[in-house]
Amino acid sequence: MPGAHRDTDVRFCGAETKVTGQNAVLVDGLLWAVEGDKDNHCDGGALSAVYGSMCVEIGGKKVICAMGDTAGSDKQFCYIEHPAGSTNPLGHSYNVLVYGGAAGGGR
Repeated sequence: MPGAHRDTDVRFCGAETKVTGQNAVLVDGLLWAVEGDKDNHCDGGALSAVYGSMCVEIGGKKVICAMGDTAGSDKQFCYIEHPAGSTNPLGHSYNVLVYGGAAGGGR
């Protein structure tokens, strides 16, 4: 099962996720990422939930897991520009899993 992607968890590009879309649900002491949360590379790479049944929500926003969910590219003309895909979530909780399948990503 894929792990919950959280605030400050890394992306494939090395950026960290900044959770701003919710402020109530913690996973291992960190806010659980939701759709639309961005990264710390120029405030880009908005997360999109595309994996699993997508029936788990926080405040009406779908949660993000570290396997299969995606992200947009960083802002155009940013000093660090990444195409979509390289900003996808990587880090996750090994204690809180969501949907089915094998755990993915790294810490």
